[in-house]
Amino acid sequence: MEKVLKLYKYIDGSNDTPFPNVEYQAIVSDFRYDVKRMGGAPIITCTVMHTLCLDKLWSENVYAYFNGERFFIKQIPTSSYSNTDSRYKHELELVSERFVLDNVYFYDVVDSSENNDKPVSNSSKFSFFGDINEFASRLNQSLQYSKVDYSVVVDDGISSEAKMVSFQDQFFSGAIQECYNTYNVPFYFEGKVIHFGYTNNAITRTFKYGDKESLLSIQKQNANYKVVNRVTGVGSEDNIPYYYPNDYESKEEVEANGGTW
Repeated sequence: MEKVLKLYKYIDGSNDTPFPNVEYQAIVSDFRYDVKRMGGAPIITCTVMHTLCLDKLWSENVYAYFNGERFFIKQIPTSSYSNTDSRYKHELELVSERFVLDNVYFYDVVDSSENNDKPVSNSSKFSFFGDINEFASRLNQSLQYSKVDYSVVVDDGISSEAKMVSFQDQFFSGAIQECYNTYNVPFYFEGKVIHFGYTNNAITRTFKYGDKESLLSIQKQNANYKVVNRVTGVGSEDNIPYYYPNDYESKEEVEANGGTW
């Protein structure tokens, strides 16, 4: 996993160029990576210090490569000048290219090379009856149909009963969530591969002890909690407030208004 991020300008995925140029490529050594289990696209926040003011050079094609995915700028940053080291400071938020899954429909397509007689519609409104492997196969065919560079796998040992599933104009990110809702099998990402299975990769970064490895201390405190498995109410009118359940705050007011205590 990358410890330093380098910024590039996307051209076609193969001929991308350093940003802003080869000689002064922007490099980030301190950044924050935020990701949620089965959540939306991960986000990287960081600060770029550069000798050049990059205000007029930013575009949504600027990205950093991290953990098997590109992270693109979604909001054009502005700069401020730092008097301490005579450089320009740029605050960045980079979003994983996984956000494309929020904008591509799940289509009913099946590869003709499979030599099967599955009914297909090439529509975004459809239903089918199948298990989680059938679901994964259809997800993969839809990704290939839409030319989206992600794939789906079912981890070893994972199986499910066949169920009826229906979709109507569902984006792909919602479709993989529906797979979890239907078969109760969670999913996780490894780069551009979407896994269905129970993974030990829920924490995508392994923290090691020491200054350079980020984890500086480990501390455990014993709470010494007592286990409570039974609650019994004990009491009488002696521990009931004199105004309960009346609206008056004194015994005299209660009696004056015809009440009893």
